[in-house]
Amino acid sequence: MNWKYIIVVFILIPAIGGSLAYGAWNRPLVDFGFSDPPTTISFNPDNRESSITIKIRNRGGADSLLTIHLIGDNVVFVGANAHENQDFIYTRLPGNTEQYGTFSSSFRVEEGVDNFSIRVTVETRGEFSVSGIANLFAEITGYTPIAVTYSKSDGGRYIRSE
Repeated sequence: MNWKYIIVVFILIPAIGGSLAYGAWNRPLVDFGFSDPPTTISFNPDNRESSITIKIRNRGGADSLLTIHLIGDNVVFVGANAHENQDFIYTRLPGNTEQYGTFSSSFRVEEGVDNFSIRVTVETRGEFSVSGIANLFAEITGYTPIAVTYSKSDGGRYIRSE
């Protein structure tokens, strides 16, 4: 018997199978949504900037590498990973966490718009590790609200639509 086959059969196959079984059994269970978005937003005429907070947790057994992706209509995000109407937050969430963590993103409403909206999605990121393999089996659940829309009122404030 060729020694290469012995390595494949007795070392690589059990290692890969064990990693996949671990990932499926201890997969990340991620919950996310906006954290109490305000019902009204007022802006200073000199600085039309505000922020929104996302709450997120990982109840699963393995750490999770995540990208929190914010997409806006009639807004421009400001931040290190922001690009026009999108913002990206990269994070690693430890497993077995019952408490929500929070991340904030700052934005500016475009001049003269009657309404704006922001929505959030969460995606896993790949990594060659046991946690990265577990991410293949991740279960990601968005809880209301995962999108908010604000409309301009007569007083110049923006009021959240339900």
